[in-house]
Amino acid sequence: MLVYMHMMTHVEVTAGPTENPTSLLRRFTRSGRSSGVVQSVKSRRYFSRASSTFKTKAKALRRIENIKAYNLNVKLGKIEPKNSR
Repeated sequence: MLVYMHMMTHVEVTAGPTENPTSLLRRFTRSGRSSGVVQSVKSRRYFSRASSTFKTKAKALRRIENIKAYNLNVKLGKIEPKNSR
């Protein structure tokens, strides 16, 4: 008996008396595919929550400060400016 459980999804296949393991595995794969388990897992794979407005603004302020520090160092001759494309 093959069983796969994910949250509320339950896929179960029981073997018949003369059924070989290959056909049992094929039926299990087909029932798992039709239940949508794999599709739902793939859709959540790269999901990331949106950042809060505070974090977004803090990141922008850090970026602005880094740009200012970079431009100051270029102006003072401490570093060579990057070639723009």
